[in-house]
Parts: sequence; structure tokens; C-alpha cells
Amino acid sequence: MKHYSLDQLAYRFGKPAETAVIRQQPEHFKVQELIRVEPDGTGEHLWLNIRKRGMNTNYLAKQVAKWAGVPERNVSHAGLKDRHAVTEQWLSVQLPGKPDPDFAQLESDDIQIIAGHRHSQKLRPAVLLANRFELLLTEVSDPQAVIERWQQITAGVPNYFGEQRFGHDFGNIDKAKQVFAGKRFKRHLQGLFLSSARSWLFNRIVSKRVAEQQLETLIGGDMLMLAGSRSHFMYQGEADLPERLASGDVQLTAPLWGEGFDNLQDDYRQLVQSVIDDEPELAQGLVAQRLKLALRPLLLKPEHGRIEHVEEGVKISFVLPSGSFATSILRELVSYQDVSGSAHADLGE
Repeated sequence: MKHYSLDQLAYRFGKPAETAVIRQQPEHFKVQELIRVEPDGTGEHLWLNIRKRGMNTNYLAKQVAKWAGVPERNVSHAGLKDRHAVTEQWLSVQLPGKPDPDFAQLESDDIQIIAGHRHSQKLRPAVLLANRFELLLTEVSDPQAVIERWQQITAGVPNYFGEQRFGHDFGNIDKAKQVFAGKRFKRHLQGLFLSSARSWLFNRIVSKRVAEQQLETLIGGDMLMLAGSRSHFMYQGEADLPERLASGDVQLTAPLWGEGFDNLQDDYRQLVQSVIDDEPELAQGLVAQRLKLALRPLLLKPEHGRIEHVEEGVKISFVLPSGSFATSILRELVSYQDVSGSAHADLGE
């Protein structure tokens, strides 16, 4: 049986020597969703900005549905948030012809409603722009060394999918293989398992570019994405592209595997092919499921970053685009132990 581990993936700046502990308590891992749409004040969808502690998004959605007296399918969210954290998250609940329920009836020690506004549409994943993180690292072996290494991290790290994407002991990938073999799961679970397999192939491709020191270097056939959009094009030797890449106007990408490999060319195609040849079961299975090839940036840069030595350890805050993992930042910063039980030492979120 093939073994999967984030330890197999290359580090941009070498594996960090310093050690630390994360998530000794939920308050040590704070997340705030930043959305790109403001509720317009009218409509049958009640948008709620909720601060939750010690519960995941699905559990919170069930509590909201029960409070509002509606089926769970009437509750939508923009992103999934972990249980072992304090998070400010947006949800929407469809209330056709109904008034707003009493906010106080939902609130508890672990649930507080920050804001509630009506909107004409339900909340969708595309609404989530970014997440702001505030993390406290404890039992840090050398705080000053961690603070100094942060200066490297701000240049960007590999945009790996974190361990949470793959489930306990990478079990989601084994489930994906069962899907390939014909086993049926509930639709949302099946999508999760296929996404996990796709994410692993992406991580392998990114890791190969890191190992070959091509994380910020153009190669023939590179697929580039315009910053802030999903528009993309192929590099064909244009003289201005290195400068545009350095300025952040365009981003290098790696493929999320699926149908469409024939559209790739040159060195980019060969690099992807070398990984696919090593993972034929996942690659062929995803194509058989008719997933379409998509693109995701290679590099993850923390924005609005701050780091400081505090009495309890090292406090870090930064903003990441939606769909990226804070623990992919931490992985390059420090060899950490997650004591919450939701991840393993040295691995991502």
C-alpha cells in the first residue's frame, strides 16, 4: 500500500530547526473570515457573522438550523473552519416569509452573533475573499530565531494543501481509490475524497518545482494566472513576463489534475508528467471521474504579517487568500506539534 505524508514534500527554506506547540487551547488559533460582498439589508436570506469556539462549521450549521426552525439544507457557509479554534465565520439561513429569530436564543458561551443582516442571495464559497489568522506558538525553542526566519517566510512558501484536506492518516485518499473502484458514497463525501486525491497530486507537482528551485522561475509552457483573477495563459518566451512575475502581476501555477493534460506543453508538461507517472492510480481515476484540469497558484504569500515575542511564546498574525492553509505557512516557519489532536507534528492543516 502506498504511503502518504506531508513529510515527503520539499521545504522552500529547508526544514526548520526550531520547535513549538500550537493549539494548546482554541484561543491560540484565531481565524476571521473576510468576505467580498456586504449584505444589502433585504431578502429572505439572513446572513450571520458568528464567533464560535470549540466547534466545527457543520456542527454550528446544525445549531443554526435548529434555532431558526428550518432544514439544514437552508443553512449555507462560505468556508469550513476547524473545531480547535476561535473563528469568526459567516453563515446564511434561508427564512422565506419568516421574521428573524431571537438572536439571544442561539448565543451561548461558545457562540456569539457579531452581526446579522438580510440579503437577497444565500452565502456561497465565492463570497469568501480571505482569512485573517492570529496564532500563538507556545513552548518555542528559540523565539528570536523564529522571528528572524519569518522574514524569509514573507517572500512566500509552497502553496500546499494542508493535512486536514486528506483526513486522518490520509484516509480520504484511500476512500478516493474506493470511488475509483466503483464504491458509492454520499455526494458531498465523494466530492471530498476526489478533491483529496487531486490535492495530493498538486502537492507533489509543487514539491517537485520546489526541489528543482523553480518556485519563482519561469519554465517553458508555464501556465500563468493573472493576479486577483482566474484568467490564465501559457508562457511562450514573452520578454516582459519575468518582470510581471516579479511584480506580482501574474502568478505561476500548478494543475489540479483532471481532463485537459493534452493542452499542456514543453517543460511544464514534462514536469507534470513525471509526477503523474509516479501516481497513475490517482491520475487515471480522477480522469475517469471526468474532473477537468484547473490551476492553482504555486506560491503562498502571507499579507499584513506581524510577529512578536510575547510572554506565552510567539504571536503571529497574517492574511491568506481563501482556499489556502495557515499551517502551510507554519510548516516552513517552525517544526511544530499540534496538541489539539487535529493534526500531527510537522504537518499542515
